[in-house]
Amino acid sequence: GLFFLVLVRFHANLQFRFTIGSGNAATCALWEPGAPPPEERISALGFAFEQGYATSVSMEPMLEDNDAMCALAARVDPLVTGTIWLGKMNGGISREIQAKPGVRESLLKIRAGQSDERILRLHDRLQSNPKVRWKDSIKQVLQAHGRLAAPPMAPIQSSIVPANSAHAKRSAAAKKAWVTIHRNRAQRRLESN
Repeated sequence: GLFFLVLVRFHANLQFRFTIGSGNAATCALWEPGAPPPEERISALGFAFEQGYATSVSMEPMLEDNDAMCALAARVDPLVTGTIWLGKMNGGISREIQAKPGVRESLLKIRAGQSDERILRLHDRLQSNPKVRWKDSIKQVLQAHGRLAAPPMAPIQSSIVPANSAHAKRSAAAKKAWVTIHRNRAQRRLESN
């Protein structure tokens, strides 16, 4: 129906990005219950690629060790026209989720595998791939170890607004109204005393 027509009409403007944090079905089932297994995602990635769509993969959060993530990146690379993003597991995991069988053990393994030392080794292995991009969680590690320059500071934007702009006119009118209201209140107080 309509979705198919949109896909056809805007073919050149669409990019499909698939989140694949692991090539291991059991790992994905543990962390993303009910989500399609990695084989299905990779198959969908291949289908989108074969249909001529722009494709990308997000491997965030990385749910496996460096060897597995490098193997996954190599596996999806031929099907990716754009970028392959890698990122660490961020944020806290609730106690409720950690109480599920296997989650706490998996979490500890993932966190150990995402130490600065291991992230630097992952960077060494994948930095020559022009499709690989690093999410902020990895960029912070690279910056801390001098492998990536800190982002330039954004230029300070002037808060001066041209006097003839609509914003300036609204601001002036609001200021005038505020002054008038407060002047009238002060006048009434003086008269009542």
